[in-house]
Amino acid sequence: MVSDTRVMTMEELAAFLLSSGNVSYRRKRRSETYAWIENTLRRYGYPSRPRQEKGLIRKYLEKMTGYSPAQLSRLIAQYRRTGHVRLPDYQRHRFPANVGSRVSGVKVFTKARKASPLLQTIPVGPRSPTCARLTQKVDLP
Repeated sequence: MVSDTRVMTMEELAAFLLSSGNVSYRRKRRSETYAWIENTLRRYGYPSRPRQEKGLIRKYLEKMTGYSPAQLSRLIAQYRRTGHVRLPDYQRHRFPANVGSRVSGVKVFTKARKASPLLQTIPVGPRSPTCARLTQKVDLP
């Protein structure tokens, strides 16, 4: 990321944007870029600037980061809300664990088979169709 420790006046910023033409600077890491954006917004006192100057600062941020106007709007809104521009905490989506399992179906059937004489007549073995059905995943409510 480009280091710009000196705060430019708004006239210098406008001149920079006009003179840099199609040149744009790209980011290295998102965390570095977000920190640079936060620092720039703080140094220029973005929230207290008039609308026209805010537009210049936005254009400067677009030029330096390569971010779209929509992305910068989100980051600036975050800065206004919290005073910081931070990466969101990563939260991995996980499906809930299955309640039923392959083993529980067999256990339930063996208990029921011992209790009922009618179920004792059903053939059960490692290759029987009954065992195959029972070892499928069972989802209980």
